[in-house]
Amino acid sequence: MGNPVRRLLKRGIAAFCSKRLDFRMINLHDMDRATAAKRKRHLDRVRALVSRI
Repeated sequence: MGNPVRRLLKRGIAAFCSKRLDFRMINLHDMDRATAAKRKRHLDRVRALVSRI
């Protein structure tokens, strides 16, 4: 299906924010079974991207 949630956010919502918006969607798949190390890596990645704002 081509990732409908990402497409909706990018084309439907982000398009109204700015034409030059750098849209990034950071996912943690299968979160219920993710190990603590995997969750920590994901949070570190999110923190690094948010700190650029």
